[in-house]
Amino acid sequence: LPFHNTALCNTSLFIFGKISNMKCRLLTLCLLTALSTTAQDRFFNASLQGGFSFSQVDGDALGGYNKPGLHGGFTISHKLNENWISKFELNYIQKGSKRYIDPEDQNQQIFILAFDYLELPILLEYQWDPIDLIFGYSIGNNIRSQRDEGLGMTDIEIKSWEHALQMGAKYTITDNWEVELRHSYSLFRVGSDFRNGLNIFNRVGIYNRLFALRLNYLLGR
Repeated sequence: LPFHNTALCNTSLFIFGKISNMKCRLLTLCLLTALSTTAQDRFFNASLQGGFSFSQVDGDALGGYNKPGLHGGFTISHKLNENWISKFELNYIQKGSKRYIDPEDQNQQIFILAFDYLELPILLEYQWDPIDLIFGYSIGNNIRSQRDEGLGMTDIEIKSWEHALQMGAKYTITDNWEVELRHSYSLFRVGSDFRNGLNIFNRVGIYNRLFALRLNYLLGR
């Protein structure tokens, strides 16, 4: 009986893996098709973005945007009128926090929180020449959550979903290139691993906060 249970388990994992791979390939194909279509559609525009994030976590008793990370994805946008643009994004972004290392302190302990998300921002952009203002909401799915206190990264439990406010400013360099600064802050707590050390309004738990600096490349221009 144990042999049959093990065989059944292995078979189930194999089938699940195949289905997951098929879903990933299908999603990738759909995204590439969407980019190709919107880049040629006069009612929609598409762009690719990439850059870096600088993050911290409110509630971990640390301060400062000390943890660097990667940030990248794509955007589909639609011009509503002369001044307003609606935008939909799909981004991969690294968040978390890191204790600042003082080179003169020989006894300082390492502390790192590493959170990776797939994020779906829904945004409005106001064109205010020469700088555009951006604000909106995002929902993110956590795909990695780890902590390092000097013994290497170990998995920790945080909430699977994050709801956040987004705001930023964008400057157009050329017809195809833009530079953008984005700020994001969790609306609700993403975890409760630490006692609240820095949050305002006496909120309990931990909250992601970050700045992202990125370059946007507009397709189809």
